[in-house]
Order: sequence, then structure tokens, then C-alpha cells
Amino acid sequence: MAPIRKHGGHRYNLSLAAIAAATQSFEGMNFDAFAVGTLDGAQEFVLEANITTNGVLTGQATNFSSIALQQYSSAGVLKNDIRVAFSAAGVVTVSFAPMNYNVASGATVPGAGTGVLANPTGTVLPWPIATGDTIVLAKIVTGTGLATPELWASFLVGVKS
Repeated sequence: MAPIRKHGGHRYNLSLAAIAAATQSFEGMNFDAFAVGTLDGAQEFVLEANITTNGVLTGQATNFSSIALQQYSSAGVLKNDIRVAFSAAGVVTVSFAPMNYNVASGATVPGAGTGVLANPTGTVLPWPIATGDTIVLAKIVTGTGLATPELWASFLVGVKS
């Protein structure tokens, strides 16, 4: 059963400008590591995530890029990593159409052509959030990489039941 959206869920956005081949890029946001007191003790989670490009991104067999959403602890340790590797011609985006990263590891990602979700570290969504965690949108380069159009990630944080 899918998580139920509770009142108070909120969406966050991250973006990366168009990126040349052979260039890795990262954009992140941190959950308040210095919160004083607690208004609500409910555990929050990253419940949903999608990534959109402003141009077509078509994969290639060598020198490809992966588009990742990652979670790091307050100590800088990678906790969770989900990504699509643009490592084949069939892995393709449509301009302004989101890729839905809310699938099981190894499942085809809606909006990414034949691309599948890889989960090299941790678990797939939902991810519990701890104070001080950082969520990162990343372009990961394999070989000399592949130029990418502008990328936007939108993810929903809230309580699940």
C-alpha cells in the first residue's frame, strides 16, 4: 500500500544547470541540524521523488552519466542512493516530463524510457529523515560522461502511515 499523505507534507526542489560532458555536478539541501525543541515528534520521510529535464537526454553505451538522488547523514556518510544510468540508447527523457523515482530497485522508471532504478547504497524510497541529513541531486559521470540538460528534482517530505 502506498504511503498516505498526511497534513503538513511539503515539497522541496533542487536543480542543476545544463552540464557539460565529463563534469560531475551536485546540488543539495540540509534538514535543520540545529533545531531547538520539538513541535511534533512524528518521524518524517522522503516519500516521493521525481526528476525532470528541460531537454531530451538520450543514453549511450560508454561515457555516460547517471542522475542520482542521494541522502547523506549529518556526519557526511552516504545513507541512500537511487539513480538511473543513461547507459543505453533506450534510456531517454522527454523534455519537461518527470522521471518517477518511486519504484523498486531494478524496476523501469516511468519517464526514463527503458531506464531502471539502481540502488547502490541503502534503500529505495521512502527514506526516514534525521536532523542534519542532506538530500542531494547529483550528476554522476562514468568515463568522460555525457552532457546533460538542466535537471530539476522535486521530492515530497512528510509523515507516512
